[in-house]
Amino acid sequence: MKKIFLLTTFISAITFNAVAEDKINTILHARPGGLLGRSTELVELALGDRHGERIIVQNCAAAVAYLASTDVPTIAVGYSDMMVDVDKNPCAVTEDRFYGYLAAAPMSLCTRTENVDKALALINSGDQFKIAYANYPWINLMINNLINESGVNALAVPYKNSKAYRAALAIGEVDFMLSSFQGDGESCPVVFDNVLSGDAIVLGKDLFLNSPTSSDFSYSTYLFGTNIDLNKDLVNMIHSSEAFDNRTDQKYTPHMTDSSLTEQFKHISQ
Repeated sequence: MKKIFLLTTFISAITFNAVAEDKINTILHARPGGLLGRSTELVELALGDRHGERIIVQNCAAAVAYLASTDVPTIAVGYSDMMVDVDKNPCAVTEDRFYGYLAAAPMSLCTRTENVDKALALINSGDQFKIAYANYPWINLMINNLINESGVNALAVPYKNSKAYRAALAIGEVDFMLSSFQGDGESCPVVFDNVLSGDAIVLGKDLFLNSPTSSDFSYSTYLFGTNIDLNKDLVNMIHSSEAFDNRTDQKYTPHMTDSSLTEQFKHISQ
């Protein structure tokens, strides 16, 4: 796979080898080992012989800018935080570049496995408990919505990333962390969904009463791109691929597949 590195956002001045008309390039705009990196690799594997080149840019804003400058079929994986404050967010995707949800996973309250009973008892006691979260725009908005809507006695504590909040959980600095998956020695007893999944034993809506967020709090990935027919064919092809069946992030599953692109875009933009 040929990689093209774009070191600045002046990408209109960059030229690269042309690919066959039926090829689709991909853009990687985040670190290779993270969720977006793994999701981008999944898309490339699903494309198979139709994959052209991987374009590497510095961030999501550069990815959006690149799409405005190319006439080659190109696709990238986006994430929920890119659609917060769309009027002033350089990473925001417009509807004409939105190709549908790739996958989503419900967020959960997770804690150290040995502390599950103690942590749940703390919620039910009415005493204040602390929830660590990654300080990203969408997650920040949603966790504060959750607390404000329900009036529960919780304090949301922001950390730079998941590595930082997992360290805080391990030393007892917080009672829970907000995450879409658990690591070694962690359990996620509370899930913000309508059904129990994984090792969850209680639904968020049963603890965070009167909160619409508590049953619709999923972190999602989606496809955005250009010069490809604007329909769900690409997403459907990826979902039916062997690469998707064998994906690393099994908790991330197809999302709103019965909804139109317009409905999906409205959902992620709200």
